[in-house]
Amino acid sequence: MPGQCDRPVPQRVRGAGVRGAAERGPGPLSGRGSGAGRRRVFADLGRTVGRPLADLCTILDPAAVVVDGSLGAAGPPVMTGIRETIDRHAAPAVADSIQVLTGELGELAEVLGGVALVRQRSLDALSRDWPRW
Repeated sequence: MPGQCDRPVPQRVRGAGVRGAAERGPGPLSGRGSGAGRRRVFADLGRTVGRPLADLCTILDPAAVVVDGSLGAAGPPVMTGIRETIDRHAAPAVADSIQVLTGELGELAEVLGGVALVRQRSLDALSRDWPRW
């Protein structure tokens, strides 16, 4: 009589009562199934990310929180979750003044941010070293 290890892995898994993804049906992130389920997953993601952002906003009081624009269709529910969490957990005066925006720079965001940082530091160094008459 062959042992359990003589069978291929998928047969052993099925024999253990574990159902595969195809047997479970569409998940909340698949292209099929409920759009409400997908929106809820992404809104939950936004709330999860928004909680530490709310704390940082209370401490730093930024003018805006910019979320990567490459989220596509997932962007609006993620942004809604972040906004709700900032409104709920940040200091009221801070929460009212913060904008939650979608980034528009795409793949160039890091490069342009680095260029802006170098430019600002160069200008700061020039103004500090510039002779004052």
